[in-house]
Order: sequence, then C-alpha cells, then structure tokens
Amino acid sequence: MKPSSKFSVLASDRRSKRQRAAAAYGACASGIEGIWHTPSKRRQLYWTLALAPFAWFGTELLTAKVGESYRIGFDPQIETCLPWRVYLVTPVRRDTSQRQSLEAALQRREPSMRGAFVQLVAHDTGSPGFEGKPLAKMVLGLPGDQIRIERDRLFVNDKEWDALWLMNRLQLAPGSLDRTYTVPEQHVFVAATARNSFDSRYWGPVPFDRITGTVTAIF
Repeated sequence: MKPSSKFSVLASDRRSKRQRAAAAYGACASGIEGIWHTPSKRRQLYWTLALAPFAWFGTELLTAKVGESYRIGFDPQIETCLPWRVYLVTPVRRDTSQRQSLEAALQRREPSMRGAFVQLVAHDTGSPGFEGKPLAKMVLGLPGDQIRIERDRLFVNDKEWDALWLMNRLQLAPGSLDRTYTVPEQHVFVAATARNSFDSRYWGPVPFDRITGTVTAIF
C-alpha cells in the first residue's frame, strides 16, 4: 500500500488550491505569522533579523572551506519547528556510501535513528506552498512502526506522542484523519517539536528517497 495515495488526505480535499495554501500558511516551515501581535514577539523578530547575517556568513564560510559538504539551515519563525534556530545540514547524495549507510540504518530500525533529525524535500503534502521545499524534521517512526491517530491524537507503537494541533487551521473535521497503519518499508514518519509543525501527522510517511541530508544543532 503506497502512502502517497492513501495518506495524502489534504490532496484529496475538495477545497481549492488557494484555500489549502491559505489554510497551511503559518504552519511550521511555511512562513512567519502574527509576528507583530505582542512586544515580546517583536523582540524575537529583531533577534531573528539580527542573527540572519551571521547564518548567511556561516554558510559562505563553510562553503568556501569545504565546498558542497555542509550547509547552514536557519529557521526565521517565531516558534521554530525544532529545538534550535540555526543548524548544520550534511547533504546525503544519491548513490553514495553515506546514503547507503543512512538508509540501511533506518531500515534496520537502529535505535540511533529514532529521534534523528533529517532534511527532506516536501512532496505530495496537499499544500502547494510546501511542495518542493526543504524541511528539517525529526524521525519519529521507522519502517514497521505502528501509527495510530485517534481523536486527533497521535500514538506511535501505542505510546501517545502529541495532538494534531493544525486541524482547525487546515479546516479539517475532528477525527477526519483518524486511522491506524504501519510505516511501510523504505519510509519514515517525521514530525517536529513545535505544535504547529506541518508533518507526517497530516500527510503520511516519507519515502527514503525524499531525504536529502542529516541535521545537527548549532544554536
């Protein structure tokens, strides 16, 4: 059973593409929303803008020293998807021993892979604003893990993890994503630490071939 057809619930929704894009806007990794609502958020925005040149400089510095080996990721949102704002991305290219090792470790369900952070390319999410964009997410489920969504709450191998906080924003009826399934071979279930993360809770498992790198925190 291919997740691309079964789990892309948003893609089969009858709302127009414009409505889906508007609903998804503001979800983690899609942009900044409501940054001027409070003074504290305004201060956070100032810090974000102040740090941006350093993130850019770091990218230029690393590129100059090690070519294509590393990249700096920078999350400008007020509520970051992951526990940090600036992170190191190590690209994992196709047909390399590094990629083979990563995919083998995921497929073997090695303990170190659960909770690992990866970069992936968004695909078949049902929201045009996300398609093709690089996203940094956490590996929450490995091949063979049981995923259960019940009453808009996520359970991984019968352990409750979190709620589906974007149901209202995505204009989805309560319980409409409730289901139970097993993460297929060569797939991972990804999430993030932020409540408003748009992730596998809404668009299902991600094929290994969508993973483009590993992610390490800087600050």
